[in-house]
Amino acid sequence: MSSNKFNLSDNEITYWDIDLENIDPSHFINFYHLLSDKNKTRASLFAKDKDRNLFITAHFALDFILESLFEIKPIVLTDEHGKPFIQNYPIHFNLSHTDKRVILGFSKQALGVDIEKITPLQDLDLLIEHSMHSDEIRLLMTLDPSQKIRLFYSMWTKKEAVVKAIGLGMRKELNSFSLNSLTEDVSWKIFELALDDRYSAAIATRNTASNIVGYQLRLPATALDVRRLSRSIR
Repeated sequence: MSSNKFNLSDNEITYWDIDLENIDPSHFINFYHLLSDKNKTRASLFAKDKDRNLFITAHFALDFILESLFEIKPIVLTDEHGKPFIQNYPIHFNLSHTDKRVILGFSKQALGVDIEKITPLQDLDLLIEHSMHSDEIRLLMTLDPSQKIRLFYSMWTKKEAVVKAIGLGMRKELNSFSLNSLTEDVSWKIFELALDDRYSAAIATRNTASNIVGYQLRLPATALDVRRLSRSIR
């Protein structure tokens, strides 16, 4: 398959959605053997098989996309803030995974990606108080429980995507800024990905001219399914 279909324009973001729900567990061993030595070591640090397999799949998929689509030998390094980048190549990427889902984003501009599984949280109000700006807290506390948890996850993933795009990791607290402040000064473009009712996901970039298109990667992969996803992007 030619990689021409996936040449990135200056204002384009592409993302891949990977669902591990129906992957035969035997494939995780094969994915592991194809990882770099560094990622094999990192994978071995996970105590739980579920977490280890999620990490293995995410990094196998990252390498597969870089090699198959962009024809890049994936030499991935990390900067002083711990943000990964591709050595000597002008493509930025970011990845996130949770439960049985992986999202990977690629662009010529810095970007951040986050995905979370929507689950009930006994300490939801406490999390809201510690992670949200005062304006967001006031809004969330007016909602009924079902609306509150969905909006919380939507805000959380957007904020995490913003922080990851900046590249500061945990150095920037989520409660130090509001999403409204970012949209009002038009300095950011934040996409909410409508995956399904089980997950919340977002992609953020400072390139406000960005357009976005999504694809699915079905594993085990011998070729890429290049059909665009029909889901909505808000």
